[in-house]
Amino acid sequence: MPELTIGREWRLLTQDEFDTVSESHLENLAETDRGQAVDLLKRLKRLRAKYRDLAHQQRREARGKAAPKGTNPATDNTNTKLKAQVFQKAEQRVKRHIHRIDTEAARKRQRESMERALAGKRAAQSHATYPGSRTERQGFSPTSENAKAPRFLHVDREKGRVSQAVKRAQAKRDAR
Repeated sequence: MPELTIGREWRLLTQDEFDTVSESHLENLAETDRGQAVDLLKRLKRLRAKYRDLAHQQRREARGKAAPKGTNPATDNTNTKLKAQVFQKAEQRVKRHIHRIDTEAARKRQRESMERALAGKRAAQSHATYPGSRTERQGFSPTSENAKAPRFLHVDREKGRVSQAVKRAQAKRDAR
């Protein structure tokens, strides 16, 4: 298929159709919000479906499989297929724009969530009890910025349980 430039689109489409497609060009699309982009996408889908179906009908007429819609049967459906392709490309541009808007919104929500979590962590550092104690429920355990995390966290109440589990596992292996 040949390259579809704006000039070629202008020659193929009617003025109303070209106005709709020109809204999907990047310089015009940057100014639209999500709601406007979704409305534009719906219009483009309707137009693409219209010309896709028309191209199919014209192809059937050209092969002699269908009765002609007008007085003369269609001999070619090239321009109709090109129109459908123009609307498909416009749809793709609008879908990418909607995806960009959604991605930016998701990143903004994630950033706000992370900022709330960090604020909670910083607030918890001011009144934290003993790290790992049974009654601590105020947030994250405080750590200094440069401190390395301990390789093993030993809690006194866990030592007996863990060592007993290791003894049992070793005894099972030895018994085999």
